[in-house]
Amino acid sequence: MKLNADFSTRAVVHAAKQPWVSSPTQGVERRMLFRIGDEKARATSIVRYAKGSHFPAHDHPGGEEILVLDGVFQDESGDYPAGSYMRNPPGSGHRPGSEQGCVIFVKLWQFRRDDLAPVALRHTDGTLFDNGHEQVRLEDWHANAAVEIANPSGLELLVAEGGFSEGAEDFAALSWLRLPPGAHAAFMSTFLLTLANPVTLLGFAAMFAGLGMAPVGLIGSANSAAAALVLGVFLGSALWWLALSSLIGRLRHLIGVHSLTLINRLCGTVLTAFGLYAIAALLPL
Repeated sequence: MKLNADFSTRAVVHAAKQPWVSSPTQGVERRMLFRIGDEKARATSIVRYAKGSHFPAHDHPGGEEILVLDGVFQDESGDYPAGSYMRNPPGSGHRPGSEQGCVIFVKLWQFRRDDLAPVALRHTDGTLFDNGHEQVRLEDWHANAAVEIANPSGLELLVAEGGFSEGAEDFAALSWLRLPPGAHAAFMSTFLLTLANPVTLLGFAAMFAGLGMAPVGLIGSANSAAAALVLGVFLGSALWWLALSSLIGRLRHLIGVHSLTLINRLCGTVLTAFGLYAIAALLPL
């Protein structure tokens, strides 16, 4: 089974809207967010334990990471109330369960081979784990706050409570978002690319020439007219970019990697054609 298995693309699951799927163990249900494999898999899930349910004893060949979202999670090492965070390294094992019921966020098989230190934190806040390769944080964002997070190596977010917006999409409690490395930088570069579009630059030159605003004549009132024209085109381009980006953000989940590659190649071909046409127009007949 493969679910959101392409780490090079943006992945979103609004888990609160998904049905619970039964696991092989009675009383334990899941909402799958990411998965590569069948029952033993590299996976990210939200798991719900009914009251009095227990999962069979098992080992963690690739490690296990848990954040308790609700209720009290239990195993041989003790009770872990909501907000608790655990890392069970490769080679560890346990028999988990919950007498009063609980909901947990679980990641499996994502540990590095040298990540062997167990972690068991209760009532957590701030940085939960940081080994130089991976950082896990529990953050409280204030209402109407604008939050910017650096993303050099990939980013994964889960909403425990409340909600936030990213682009044109809203994320409520239990929504999950995974971004590939540099996704935020790529988002900004799209805006800069729009401003530097050869068609836009050639359009400026054509409008200046048509309105008698050749470089030699850009003095006095012509300067003001040229500045107003540049500002108008800039604002128009910015609004067009914002509308187009919002539309693509809403339709992104409908566009596969193959379709996106074809769109990129088509756009590249069109831009190349415009460039060749502009060069040919400058050549003497």
